[in-house]
Amino acid sequence: MNMNATDKEKGCCTVIKADDENENAPFLDYEAYPTLPPSSTPPSDGPLNFSSNILLVYRLHEMRHMENVNFTLAIACLVYCGINVALIIINYVNSHNKDNPPVSEKSFHLLEFWATFVFAVVTCIGLAS
Repeated sequence: MNMNATDKEKGCCTVIKADDENENAPFLDYEAYPTLPPSSTPPSDGPLNFSSNILLVYRLHEMRHMENVNFTLAIACLVYCGINVALIIINYVNSHNKDNPPVSEKSFHLLEFWATFVFAVVTCIGLAS
């Protein structure tokens, strides 16, 4: 919301919104809504994006950061699930070719160990954030 000189005199905030009804109208349209004192509640017929909280921008920024962290953790969990499915298949193939396994026992266990370790770190980050 922006306050300009004429709106300050009237006690209104200017809200930007898109106008899809008229092709000749400018893309951004300005409407003025009266401001309320901090102790009052917003009217039920007012704009949906009304808030008198000054910490709202900070909270939205914090939530955006949490969204990015949670999305990254979710992708890491999906990678871990994929590695476990691949390890189940590798274990099955290795059990049928005991004399000449396609994947060595050492590489199988190293992949299993490090995947589990990274998943534990992802879990700790998820619980801490």
